[in-house]
Amino acid sequence: MLKDPDSAKFEQVRYNRSTEAGCGLVNAKNSMGGYVGLRHFVAPKSGEVKFQPNVDSESGTTEQRIKALEQEIEYLEYAKPFCD
Repeated sequence: MLKDPDSAKFEQVRYNRSTEAGCGLVNAKNSMGGYVGLRHFVAPKSGEVKFQPNVDSESGTTEQRIKALEQEIEYLEYAKPFCD
């Protein structure tokens, strides 16, 4: 799912035995070759890895900011049961 998986740098990776999921932070290069910054990820037993959305909730129209916050909340609600 990463543009350049070989460039991935992981931090604070934990495994939750009760949910059988891995959670942590990853920083990887984008298609331009620059690192995008740390993003949270969840790797559940199902194998469907999800990443914190790369959204900007601090600029744009009110509608765009609300949509970005909704995406962030959706991810956090998904990740919380796996990573607590």
